[in-house]
Amino acid sequence: MHLRFSRDVVADLITQKLALEGVTFSWHPAGARPYVLVKKTRRPPVKALFKNPTVRELVANAPESAPVIGIGAGGRAVSVDLDAESPHILVNASAGGGKSVTLRCITCQILHHGAQAYVLDTKRISHPWARG
Repeated sequence: MHLRFSRDVVADLITQKLALEGVTFSWHPAGARPYVLVKKTRRPPVKALFKNPTVRELVANAPESAPVIGIGAGGRAVSVDLDAESPHILVNASAGGGKSVTLRCITCQILHHGAQAYVLDTKRISHPWARG
């Protein structure tokens, strides 16, 4: 069945009229009773602190080649697999974007497993924790 309206326009109208934030739309136009399903999306936590037992467990259970770089929606670990993808990581963000924290997190995990890490910081002021 062909819908005679723009799904994006209808989704925007629903979102605006009901003052919704962080929702997804799933369209089901087939059958005798077509409908649209509106679901609230799960957001990742604002902070993933290492003192949190759940975060500690995710990091402890992560494979040696896949350091955890964050916690995603649903509490799942977000990682980069250095064996499957590349043994190099580039972190690029604007000031205050979390580059130092991300590099510190990755570096600590791979050093814990006995690997070597090189942190390049052209400003020479952002990573005093990595000196020596």
